[in-house]
Amino acid sequence: MLVNSIELINFRNYSSRKFQFNNNLNLIIGNNGQGKSNLIEAIQFLSISKSIKTNISLELIKSGCIESSIIAEITDDDSFKNSIHIKFNNRGKQIILNNKLLIKSSDLLKTFNTVYISEEDINIVSGSPVERRRFLDGFLTKTDFEYMDNLKQFKQIIKQKSKLLKEEKINRDILVLYNTKLIGINKIIIKKRRKFLEYVKENIQNYLENKFHHIKNKKVEIIYTNTLNNENDEKEMVNKEIKYRECLYGAHRDDFSINFQEKNVKKYMSLGQKRLISFILKLSEKDYLIKYKKINPVILVDDAFNGLDDQTIKITEELLQDSLQKIVTTTNKNKLFSNINSEINEIEIKENATI
Repeated sequence: MLVNSIELINFRNYSSRKFQFNNNLNLIIGNNGQGKSNLIEAIQFLSISKSIKTNISLELIKSGCIESSIIAEITDDDSFKNSIHIKFNNRGKQIILNNKLLIKSSDLLKTFNTVYISEEDINIVSGSPVERRRFLDGFLTKTDFEYMDNLKQFKQIIKQKSKLLKEEKINRDILVLYNTKLIGINKIIIKKRRKFLEYVKENIQNYLENKFHHIKNKKVEIIYTNTLNNENDEKEMVNKEIKYRECLYGAHRDDFSINFQEKNVKKYMSLGQKRLISFILKLSEKDYLIKYKKINPVILVDDAFNGLDDQTIKITEELLQDSLQKIVTTTNKNKLFSNINSEINEIEIKENATI
C-alpha cells in the first residue's frame, strides 16, 4: 500500500497544502507546533476513519472555517489507485471513496491500512491496563471484523449493566442475564486477544534472536490475566458487583504483562529498553498484517525517536529497513537515517509552509 499524495484544506492548522510522497522513506521535518503530527493524523484518518487525537470532528476544522477536507490518492496492494475525499462540517463527516459515498466508514480499512508509531507507545509497557487493552482492541478491531462486532456487543452490555448497577434497587435476575450474555462474548474476545499476544511474544523473541545477538538467549513471556472465566462463582460475582455497584468482571478489566528473562518489563527495565520493546510491539502489528492478512501497511512514525540515545535510535532505524512506505516526523533530520541507502524524500514544514 502507498499514499501517493494528500491535500489538506482547512484541516487543523493547514489552510491548503498538498504533499507528495515517495514509495519508501519520507521525512517530515520541522519544529514543534508546525503541523507535523497533524499531517500524520490526517493520513491515519484515511485508514481508521477517525482521529487519533479527538472524538470531536469540529476540532479538525481550522479556526474560523466551517468545513475542512482531506483529499488523497492511495495505491492498494493490487496496484489499483483509489481516491479518498473526507469532508468535515457541523453535521459530522462524509467519506467519498472513488466518487462513491461510503455508508460504513470501516470499509476504508479494506482499501488502506497503516501502523501508527509514536513516543506515547511506551505507555503500552509502562502505563495502566487501559493502555494495554487499547493496544489490543485498536489493532484487532482493524484486522478482525468479527472481533469488532463482538467488542461492540460487549461494550453495549457493559453499558446496560453499569446503568442497572447504579439503580437504587438492583434486579438480580437481570444482572444474572447480563452476565450470561457477557460470558459467551467474553470468551471470543479473550481467545482472539491471546492468539494475537502469542504471535507478539514469538515476534519479540524473533527480533531478539535475529537483530540483537548479544541478548538472543533471553526468554520472553507475555502473561494474559483475565477476570471472567469458568472458575468464577456466579453467585459471588453478582454479590460483589452489587456491593461495589461496578462491572468487575470481563475483558474491560483484563490486562497482560511482558516478562523478559522472568523479570517484569514494566518494573525492571530501563526507559530506553521499554521504548525499544514498545517499538517492537508496534512493529508486530506490521508483521502480523503482512503474514496473516497479506497486507503491506504504510508505517507512520510520529516523533517516536524523541529522547532516545544514539544507540537506541540506530537500532530502531535498523528495524525499519524494509520495502514498506514509511512517513516519519522529526525535529532533527541530521540524527536520523544517515546510513540508509534508499532515496529519502524530505519535506520541511516551517511556519505552516511546505518548502
